[in-house]
Amino acid sequence: MVCKKIPVNFVLLRNLIDRLGRQSLWVKARSLYKCALHLGCYPPVKENTYCRLLSVPCSLTEIEMTLAFEMFMVSNANSIQNPSTCTHALQIVLKRKEEDGSISECDYHAAVSRLVSAAQITRPKLVIKYATVNVCGEQVFTLDPLSALKWLSQNMEWAGKAWLVS
Repeated sequence: MVCKKIPVNFVLLRNLIDRLGRQSLWVKARSLYKCALHLGCYPPVKENTYCRLLSVPCSLTEIEMTLAFEMFMVSNANSIQNPSTCTHALQIVLKRKEEDGSISECDYHAAVSRLVSAAQITRPKLVIKYATVNVCGEQVFTLDPLSALKWLSQNMEWAGKAWLVS
């Protein structure tokens, strides 16, 4: 669509990514997610030396959250593999506000459940722990460093190719 200058329908693209992941077509789902990220469909992973933070919009599906976790871990691989170089925990913030306004409490709690489920989709499973609520009323979780290290040690070969190569 982009090559032919056809406007991209982000809703359809997100649905396709979700369906591909649910059908275990992860290579295609990752490729499309990365493309959608570059098109602005998803918020970029912000790199900050002092704060390793992944902001996850509450509208994402479990599959999209899983892909965001993968990209986040790969982009922070040095910190995860060498914990002495960074003393700050890897944090995940479940964003409460959407572009079109606030989200209901019920929908936000459903998003919390999807976030926890997303950590269970990865192989090996990730461990995320509830940490706090920030000043915006958003729930903050920490990514267990040992589970992230285990995930990286088992997946870095393909994950580096999937997420680092532009």
